[in-house]
Amino acid sequence: LPWRSVVTGDRWKLNLCAGDQSELFDLNSDPNELTNLFSDPAHQDRIRMMAAKIRLWQHETGDDAPLPAV
Repeated sequence: LPWRSVVTGDRWKLNLCAGDQSELFDLNSDPNELTNLFSDPAHQDRIRMMAAKIRLWQHETGDDAPLPAV
């Protein structure tokens, strides 16, 4: 299944895929994307906000790739 990603500013990167584990990375402290923060409860609001940006882009472009609920 396809992945959809968004980077906010130059710090946070969210990768979503309906068929795989989603990912959140802090590019400032982890530029090599080694520590997945997606399951960290402290980032749930950030994940929801970033996922909403992906869904808005999907709506605007007609992209129909399935995404996991966040």
